This record gives sequence, structure tokens and C-alpha cells, in this order.
Amino acid sequence: MKSFLIGIWFLIFSLVFAGNVVAEEEPDFSSIKPIWNTCVSCHGAQGQGGVGPQLRGANAEYIIEALTVYKQGGERLGQAAMMWPFAKNLTEEQIETIGKYIEAGFPSK
Repeated sequence: MKSFLIGIWFLIFSLVFAGNVVAEEEPDFSSIKPIWNTCVSCHGAQGQGGVGPQLRGANAEYIIEALTVYKQGGERLGQAAMMWPFAKNLTEEQIETIGKYIEAGFPSK
């Protein structure tokens, strides 16, 4: 009887604490979709490249650093003049989100 009660207690304990576990939500990239639509013209819808370099496979840190340099009017990878007008109007939050979006593999959400 004692092992039965321990089993019931364990089950209740597990259910209570399992209910408190929060599933990690997928990031929401909807805020940068209009911005990304501009990027697509040079970098491709999935970052495959075109007029601009391939972005697919890049990590967020690299993208954030590059966009920050462009935003400040700096040179990077030889196509800075094309990037300056786009990057100068981005907020830091948008730059971070774009970096995460690219690193995440261009999810549809």
C-alpha cells in the first residue's frame, strides 16, 4: 500500500511540475518581413545570393556586425555603398532580428 501511495504522489508531483514547464516559442520575425523583402532583391529569398553575397549559413553575430558597420557608414566586403542607404535606417533591434532570422534559416513565421 505504501508503494502505491508513493507512486500516486510521484504521479501528482510530476503532473503539477510538468504543467509549469513552458515550451520555448519560435521567434516571431514578422516585424522584419517588410525589411527582408527589400534584402531579397540582392540576396535572394533564402539568402542564396545574387547581386549581393550569399547570406545563407551566416550566423547572427556576423550579420549584426556587418549591418552595424554599414549603418555607421563603414566599409565591409566591397559593397558598402549599396548597403549604406538600407542599413542607416535600421534600428538596433531590427539589426538583431535580421541576424537571428538569417541564422534561423529564413523561417516562414
